[in-house]
Amino acid sequence: MNMQSKNSRPGNVAGQRTATFKLVAGFCLAFVTFSCAAPIEPVDIPAQVADPLLRPHLTQSTRPLWRDHILAPKSELTWEEVPWRPSFLTGLREAGERGKPLLLWVMNGHPLGCT
Repeated sequence: MNMQSKNSRPGNVAGQRTATFKLVAGFCLAFVTFSCAAPIEPVDIPAQVADPLLRPHLTQSTRPLWRDHILAPKSELTWEEVPWRPSFLTGLREAGERGKPLLLWVMNGHPLGCT
C-alpha cells in the first residue's frame, strides 16, 4: 500500500500548481507586508555634537577616542594573564608538583558555536 498523498505523486500537475501557488502567495504577502511598513528615517546628528563618538567620521583628532572606545579595557583582558600551558601533559605535571587542581576545557565544534 502506497502511503504517499495524491498531491506528492510524480506527474500530478494539480498538486504542483497548488504548492507553487502557496509559495508565490507567501512571497507576495511578505512583500506587501514589509513594503507597506513605515520607512526608517535617517537620524540627523548635528555637526556640533558634544561627544565626538556620536559623529560617524574618523579624523586624526577623533582617532584616539575611537581607539579607546573599540579596544577592550584592561579589566576585560585578565584572561591573557593566566599562565596557560602549551599542552595538557605540561599542565598535568606542573599541577602534580604544586598539588593544585587542573582544569581541562574540552569542546566539540566551532569555538564560536557556529556549527
